[in-house]
Amino acid sequence: DDILSASYSRVDDTSSAGNTPPPELLTNCRNKGNTFNAAQEVVLQANTSNNEDNTVSATSASIQCDSETLCIVPPGITLLMESDLNVGALIVRGSLRWGDTQNNPSQYLCAGYIVMEDSGSFRMDLNDGD
Repeated sequence: DDILSASYSRVDDTSSAGNTPPPELLTNCRNKGNTFNAAQEVVLQANTSNNEDNTVSATSASIQCDSETLCIVPPGITLLMESDLNVGALIVRGSLRWGDTQNNPSQYLCAGYIVMEDSGSFRMDLNDGD
């Protein structure tokens, strides 16, 4: 409970300059870790409509998984965070990459928990090169 409270303390404090979280973030994500119970487990399938057979966009992931789903990124697959993603929980055995290609400046990832397993990796680089 203390960890969850600390996680939200900064987001809840909108008095700080520039700290205006997207309204959907608080509505969709608050206390998710307290109540998550997987109704379904889904292993993400890679995009087949492009040349990068080993990638899944967040948009595609949100079609495959929903807020009640334990969503799994398998080994060899990269989840590209280019839009909001709201899943019940996320297990990354491949990789999750969050770069400056996101479509929304207030983009978020919401999950009851996020775990990197085995050789899973999380890479965030929001530098736009300027």
